Amino acid sequence: MTEVKHESDILSSQRRTAKVVTLILFVLMSLVSIYTLFFVPTEDKTIIDNIMMPCVALSAGYGYYLSRKGNHIRGIYVLLAVISIASLLYPLAADNVGWQTAIVMALISTAIANGTLPSQSSTRISIGAFVFAILIVLIELFAPGATSIPTTSASIVVTAVLAIIYLGIIFYRFRQYALQTKLIITFIALSIISVSAVAFAINRLILSELTDRVNEQLTEVANTSANSIGKELTSQVNFLQILASDSLLRSFLESQTPNSDLSEIENLDRQWREAVAANNTNQLMRSVLQNETSNVLLEFKSNFPSHVEVFITDIYGSNVVSTDITSDYYQADEEWWQRAYNNGRGAVFISQPIFDRSTETLSLQMAVPIFDSENANVIGVLRTSVNLEIITPILELGRPGETGRTEIYLPDGRELELHLEEDGEIELEVEDAPLDIIEILKLNQPFMDTIHDGELVLVSQAQLVTEVDLENETETAVQNLGWRVVTLQS
Repeated sequence: MTEVKHESDILSSQRRTAKVVTLILFVLMSLVSIYTLFFVPTEDKTIIDNIMMPCVALSAGYGYYLSRKGNHIRGIYVLLAVISIASLLYPLAADNVGWQTAIVMALISTAIANGTLPSQSSTRISIGAFVFAILIVLIELFAPGATSIPTTSASIVVTAVLAIIYLGIIFYRFRQYALQTKLIITFIALSIISVSAVAFAINRLILSELTDRVNEQLTEVANTSANSIGKELTSQVNFLQILASDSLLRSFLESQTPNSDLSEIENLDRQWREAVAANNTNQLMRSVLQNETSNVLLEFKSNFPSHVEVFITDIYGSNVVSTDITSDYYQADEEWWQRAYNNGRGAVFISQPIFDRSTETLSLQMAVPIFDSENANVIGVLRTSVNLEIITPILELGRPGETGRTEIYLPDGRELELHLEEDGEIELEVEDAPLDIIEILKLNQPFMDTIHDGELVLVSQAQLVTEVDLENETETAVQNLGWRVVTLQS
């Protein structure tokens, strides 16, 4: 009789504990669910977070309901089943959370079972928690998650504390277990240690080999793309310099008497701009578009269609020959002109990518000096706008795998990247570069990894020109652009 009463008291105590545990979990997990769903940014959580928290809260509420109805054992089983399933799915949603999830799941499951279930049932739950912990660790090691969460010092400390608490619970109750249970727990514990050690070693070895292989591939793609882009830009400048040495152009400029009166030049510039605004063509424009050397520029533009606008100024910055109507007449106030004229000494100029209003294209401005027949004095400046689509094929080839891409990071914090438009066409666009990638590029290492938009991203970078002849001003101008060709694999 006394034994029956004792068992009844234990059952009543377990039922009361079940009510308290399920009620507390219901309230806490409901609050956590609301906070996770409505206040945590999308990039700081996974899909499982949005599902797991409400499910655990609902199962705790259901467990509380069953406990009130006198069926607390069933309610606890439902709660523990939901916690176990959610924990098993969590490492599939995010990397670097498996170890913490395994320990937390085992700790919570064992603690709840020991306080609310009969001894035999709590023993089965403890064994089941061990098994689920092994599965979670194996999933973490061999199945990549949908997103990547970096391992922080705080997470390591929390995991260590939870592990100590969990082991403390096991050792505290160890003497109360039957011999068979002790043997099972010891066997499973040794299995966890051995399996985890072997799996960890294999995972690290495979990860190291894969990282080295990807490193070589991305570095090769970045270097190849950088060299190809550098050669392409150098070739376009060389074409322009060949045009600048044309004898007909030189003769035309040498035969001219350039106007040095700035006030008169500015007046002509105003007339030019007014005609552009009114969409008219005045006599000044016709004299620039239709003269004895216009055909030379038009033929060059026809042979090299990436040069969408080509024109020549005299030594005072006034337009003298052009293939198209430029936005203004006076050019000496422009940076490209001043750099190319270089106080009469001449120099190669290449701009950063700009949207050219005259040609409605994303382009580079390139300018070179025109020297007289003796190559002694600068007699004019030749300018072109080069459509940046010339590098689109190079960036398209720089796509390692389905998730790889090659982009160009500019020194002003922008990037050139390819976009797939709705009509299926691939367009080259310029936009602000992500700050986290900019920061990691400052390390100036050829290969790195980082977390970007919640995913692990492998990054390789290369300078535009790796071998520069300092006496070749064209290659120096390309190098001075400061572009970083970046290949990324996510």
